[in-house]
Amino acid sequence: MNKIRIEPADVSVVIQGPVFNDVCQNINYTKRACLSVRKHLPGAEIILSTWEGETTEGLDYDILVQSSDPGNFTFILSEKMDNDSSHYPMNINRQIISTLNGIKKSTRKYICKMRSDTILLGDNILKEYCKYNAPIKEPYSSILKRRVVTLSSVNPQRYFPFAFYLCDWFFFGEKNDIEYIWDIPLIEESSLHQRPADGLYYMDDNFGNEQYLWMGFLNKFMKVDIVNGKTLNKKILEESEKSYANCCIFLTAKKAQIKSLKIKESGYGARPCFSNAGLYTTNEWKKLYNKYGNGNLLIIPNPFENIVYMLVTWIRGIKKTKMSCIYYIIVNIYHKLR
Repeated sequence: MNKIRIEPADVSVVIQGPVFNDVCQNINYTKRACLSVRKHLPGAEIILSTWEGETTEGLDYDILVQSSDPGNFTFILSEKMDNDSSHYPMNINRQIISTLNGIKKSTRKYICKMRSDTILLGDNILKEYCKYNAPIKEPYSSILKRRVVTLSSVNPQRYFPFAFYLCDWFFFGEKNDIEYIWDIPLIEESSLHQRPADGLYYMDDNFGNEQYLWMGFLNKFMKVDIVNGKTLNKKILEESEKSYANCCIFLTAKKAQIKSLKIKESGYGARPCFSNAGLYTTNEWKKLYNKYGNGNLLIIPNPFENIVYMLVTWIRGIKKTKMSCIYYIIVNIYHKLR
């Protein structure tokens, strides 16, 4: 592929989601999101895609899209998240509608899709997007013109056995590519698996937002055949990683220069070795790029990151033992130092 150069004026930024603006609690995430785009991508088109009834006064955007809120579903988790919640919001319909409706109003060649509670810290995505030019293999090359940038995603061989669990916070790429990824059917409640005993939806029986998005995209041109989100074997792992190597460019939040104001440095905003989800490291994605995506990158070992990842994994392991108090002491110290 030929090398390209992207200017901020070539980009439409779709800021999607609710408007986070609570004066009493000094929360102005969405205002800061808009201002960060003006600062770091001067000349870019800002599209605020939110819900009917949201207050948008005082926000700096070019185009406003207000859609009807489709609502969400709630899944029950078998294990509490790090925020001590056992409930998982299945809000993929909200993401599909707000993202797609925003993209359809865009007028530029490239799309940057970001949540309404995140901010940009720089323009590094423009450079990183242009760096990985290895030819995309079939069948992916028949669908995407170029790989799209997203944040480092869940490695099924770490903490959670979730294949096709692609980060849904952030995307950057050509408009047609981003639109094709997000143009998938809304999820119907009738398709969710409900347990007869209590009538509730459990995460173990269904797919997460990230999986529904990525499998919905892949199923347009290939067959992704898994029963639920925790279905994993060698073949499924390989299919998942081939799609990441040929369709994506994984960046850490630090490298992408994006920050979550709501979730701070956790989730996809964390450094992979400190993540609570077991994210792919940069070197791990580069290995996939070389192995499955025609890449030829020189990969410099990062033993420090590997050692930290092993240490964090051990610390997480003691959470389920009689020494769990040690885990919480370490976590509290980490949050105070961060």
